[in-house]
Amino acid sequence: MPVIGDDGFSAAMSVPDPRAFALHKFWLSKQTRRAALKKQRDHDQALAVANLIVKYLPQYKFKASELRMFPKALLAEAEKSMSDVDLPSGFDVE
Repeated sequence: MPVIGDDGFSAAMSVPDPRAFALHKFWLSKQTRRAALKKQRDHDQALAVANLIVKYLPQYKFKASELRMFPKALLAEAEKSMSDVDLPSGFDVE
């Protein structure tokens, strides 16, 4: 991902796939040993990033075929949880 530096020149920046970040945060929010405050923050961050992806990054789809490094059960649970939130279509766990 290119970024613009203070000097005005572009530079390459390695960043994780935003879908992976959202799914990881969702997974963290479901961990029983995680502190309640952190679990809620993780869940809120997962929803916020997923919402941004679906609305503003149409090139990124939550397709199981593209996210096969994640268990299908996690994708299905994320889709179910996020379906309660007013997100546009964009999750596809098949």
